[in-house]
Amino acid sequence: MGGSGALRGRPARRRTAAAQPHTGDRADGRPRRGRACARRGTRRDSGRRERSRGRPAGGVRLDWTGITPFRRAVLEECARIPAGETRSYGWLAEQVGHPRAARAVGRVMATNPWPLFVPCHRVVGSDGSLHGYGGGLPMKDALLRAEGAR
Repeated sequence: MGGSGALRGRPARRRTAAAQPHTGDRADGRPRRGRACARRGTRRDSGRRERSRGRPAGGVRLDWTGITPFRRAVLEECARIPAGETRSYGWLAEQVGHPRAARAVGRVMATNPWPLFVPCHRVVGSDGSLHGYGGGLPMKDALLRAEGAR
């Protein structure tokens, strides 16, 4: 696998099989793996971050091939923004050591290869206004409202 948007890990065939529901091997009918996935999903949904060997919440290993150091720093910092909170593009730029690079941060957010793992919808203008989102501004607003950030 390669490219900036690829996920590393299990071969696709095994990843698909692990995601399919089945009767399980426990008394309650849930597979051992299902419980772990459910716990990780709950942690991600509640805004708590699971940090395991540099992986984002959910334990997925991202393929950073072709991602510049600046872009990686921005994406990693964005992944730390808890659910229910927002940060400005300028704040994010300051956090990665480039306080005058708010527009560059905006470009990184606009080209986020992993929106499910890097919550770019939590990044807003310095006045709290919504700016660009791949799913459209109404979707960005809906996501923030669902998280309790608006």
